[in-house]
Amino acid sequence: MKHISVLTKEVLEGLAVKSGEDFIDCTVGDGGHSQNILKLSEPDGKIFAIDLDPVSLAAARKKIGPAGDRVRFIQGNFKDLKSIAENENITEIDGVLFDLGYSSRQMDEPNRGFSFSSVDLDMRYNQSLGGLTASDIVNDWPVGELIRIFKEYGEERLAGPIAKEIVSQRSEEKLDSESLRQLIADIYKRRFRRHSRLDPATKVFMALRIAVNDELKALEGGLEAAIDLLAPGGRIAVISFHSLEDRIVKHKFREEARDCVCGPEAPVCVCNHKPKLKIVTRKPIVATPKEIKENQRSRSAKLRVATKL
Repeated sequence: MKHISVLTKEVLEGLAVKSGEDFIDCTVGDGGHSQNILKLSEPDGKIFAIDLDPVSLAAARKKIGPAGDRVRFIQGNFKDLKSIAENENITEIDGVLFDLGYSSRQMDEPNRGFSFSSVDLDMRYNQSLGGLTASDIVNDWPVGELIRIFKEYGEERLAGPIAKEIVSQRSEEKLDSESLRQLIADIYKRRFRRHSRLDPATKVFMALRIAVNDELKALEGGLEAAIDLLAPGGRIAVISFHSLEDRIVKHKFREEARDCVCGPEAPVCVCNHKPKLKIVTRKPIVATPKEIKENQRSRSAKLRVATKL
């Protein structure tokens, strides 16, 4: 399936791209958003294109590589944005983009583990780095930890029954993508008569992906570094695809737009915090009905934008 970038028009308007400006795309993916930013920042605006997934980075090279030295491709995790910027001698930047969704191509690759039809329960964005896989979690972690991540990362209401059934079934045979999906479907069928439009396994698979890639902590660190890197008047745009991500972005923007971040228990301000941002989008921007019809993936996308003071 061809990957289509979401909220492209809204992202470009939010970033207010001008000729000669430089940007960081923290999740370049297949390069769709960066391609449009390069057009608007002609003739000499630059893009620092970051992605943890080497396959995505290779796809981006094909799409935006012809821009030559206007693009710098960097394989890395945006949680390390501060050190990446130091290595690239970036002291200030005009705009930063985060698109937190995974691509249609990643979903279609059976060995990646992102889709229900995958051969393996993997879910690592960069398999060459080794490390924890979704299969490790499902087949090795204790029931309490499974319940925790299903509740915390997936907001799964049947976290307990699902985790207990996983532990029961894996004692007989190692679980893979299909058997895990079927296990969850069976539990939902016993509990609920009505059929949901959402696959019952969606939230558990999302929770596993977040846990494998430590996505929420990475987002917190990436946002902090991005805000510090922005030049005065610079813009940050973040596209999220589920409530946990959006909540982190919303709270960070609000915190950095306030004078004081002391808790309510403090009688007077002692934090000396100064606002860094002006929030542009009081409510998140969502896809139009037309875009959702053309690209179903956009239906859960939320865009938030802020400007550096």
